[in-house]
Amino acid sequence: MDRRKLVVADVARLFGVKAPSVYDWLNFGRIAKKHLPKLVAEFGHSMQWWIEGKEDDEGAPAEERRLTDGRESVSVRPVLVWENESELGDEYVLIPRLDIKFSAGNGKIVWHVDEKGQKQAFRKTWCNRLGINPGHAATIVADGSSMEPRVLDGDSLVVDYKATNVLDGKVYALAYQSEVYVKRLFKKPDGGLRITSDNTDKVRYPDMDLNSEQVQYVQIIGRVVAVSGAM
Repeated sequence: MDRRKLVVADVARLFGVKAPSVYDWLNFGRIAKKHLPKLVAEFGHSMQWWIEGKEDDEGAPAEERRLTDGRESVSVRPVLVWENESELGDEYVLIPRLDIKFSAGNGKIVWHVDEKGQKQAFRKTWCNRLGINPGHAATIVADGSSMEPRVLDGDSLVVDYKATNVLDGKVYALAYQSEVYVKRLFKKPDGGLRITSDNTDKVRYPDMDLNSEQVQYVQIIGRVVAVSGAM
């Protein structure tokens, strides 16, 4: 991508996928088998190199290789290719998507964990390091630039939907006035709540100061415990 000066949106269009899928490929090295021929055609190397980390005419497989692109030496691992969840080993956990909708009547949100839809695979070691419990975690996609630079548009967010108590300075997915937000929250001494954006452009993304009466209309969906996106 760097050599061809491609960004995530370019690759998404090239493969006919959405940007979160490309972020997933970049961060975790996972790609569905159906995309492999296109990967070979567009970026070179053989199919065997992408899967095993070696060319067809090379000797023993290598778990890791050192490659030099002319600027720096980088350590790479083969991508993990899978079609069914059963193909993933025990070192992975699957986290489902959080489906969020607004009810037609009162404007409150209705959400559920989409166990039947496509799940994202994460390494157990990564989840353990970040303290993520897959039993009450789900993913959502960030929309917009209000939380830049920490959270970028299109980032995949892991949300702990059991963590609904507000801890000062933590980032939460929440709903207020028929809108879903990902914001940093701070408790106020009077029982109110300050809802802030990390983006320093406060003209476009002003902070919201809610009093104790307004707080009752805030629905905390869960605390954001991890961010997966492009560099």
